[in-house]
Amino acid sequence: MKVNILLLPLLLGICLISCKSGKDSLALEQLKEVNALAAKLADKPQILTTASNKKTSIEGKKGTIIHVDPEALETVDGSPLGKSIDVELLEMTDLSSMALQNAPTVSDGRLLETGGAYYLGMSSDGKQLRIKSGKSIEVEFPKLTDKEMNLFTGEKDPTGKINWKPSSKKFESKDIPMPEKPKAPRRKKVKKTVRGGELGALLKYMSMDSLQHKETMDDEAYKAYLKRKKLYDKRMQEIEKLKRTYQAQALLRLGWVNIDYFAAGFDDAPVGQVDEAPVGEIDEAPFTKLEFEIQNDSLLGARIYAAGLGGNYLLALDYWKGQKQDCVFRSIPTGFMVQLVAISADETASYLFETVIDPQKTRKVEIDFAISNPDEIKKQMAKLDR
Repeated sequence: MKVNILLLPLLLGICLISCKSGKDSLALEQLKEVNALAAKLADKPQILTTASNKKTSIEGKKGTIIHVDPEALETVDGSPLGKSIDVELLEMTDLSSMALQNAPTVSDGRLLETGGAYYLGMSSDGKQLRIKSGKSIEVEFPKLTDKEMNLFTGEKDPTGKINWKPSSKKFESKDIPMPEKPKAPRRKKVKKTVRGGELGALLKYMSMDSLQHKETMDDEAYKAYLKRKKLYDKRMQEIEKLKRTYQAQALLRLGWVNIDYFAAGFDDAPVGQVDEAPVGEIDEAPFTKLEFEIQNDSLLGARIYAAGLGGNYLLALDYWKGQKQDCVFRSIPTGFMVQLVAISADETASYLFETVIDPQKTRKVEIDFAISNPDEIKKQMAKLDR
């Protein structure tokens, strides 16, 4: 049988897509209990309701300020907006909350250090909203670091893991003019005549001079000063709050947002660098591989998290029984001790493994899960934030 050579690339592509789809389906099936456990432990989104007939500003529990402009929004199905807008907001300002949302700090294989991740969605009368073409929604995100940060947007892969895509937008601190601190009026010496008889025995020990000197301040000047100082103190409190967020970012679409920068060695690295990181002598390489061996044969799936103690990054690795590739982080920075937390679950119980390793000395970790409970797992997950 003759095969048109022009069709070979198409047939090969179909085969690759089919194989990948089968692998993703197997992974999802064997990670089903792990995903259910993570969803149970993860923070639930805040639902903030605002008007749909005027511009408003709403604030999340951790300081995110969203400027909602109904004129910039439309329903996905083209129907009119309802009487109100529901804003769905996730504020992931620590690594443990990002871990439970399956949002490691990785951009197409390149390691990121994070300043917080967020999810923003909107609906009206139960209908999903999106930002109109050519419009934007302004959001002030919390400023958690003084480092220069960039805007990344997130996309979920078929297994639910978020990959962060860089944009050209940078986060800028607010340029806030500082008010001049008011100065208290100077005290003046004023002569007051005090007759000795009026004070009786209390002035016997004092000089018999009928003129006594007392320092005083002009009452009107002092009242004016107190008024200026009250306004100054109020403005300084406002400035402190303003400084807690960056200048507003104009978002062109709703969804996942991350405040990141590329980790040292990855800022200009090609896509896939995590999988191709240089590994030389273990005590000299800036990155190294870390392999895992799951000791519990009965468990179908697990998720392993790694966070640098001193470096604000998070890696996540899925294990499932049918996978063919090794269970390995291919690029762990060697400059920090690494906190490892692994979770697993089946229909009867939840499982936990936790340890700290030195990546310069450890190349392989044997994971032996112990039965645990959601409260203890949540407690151990918090160690990723150290």
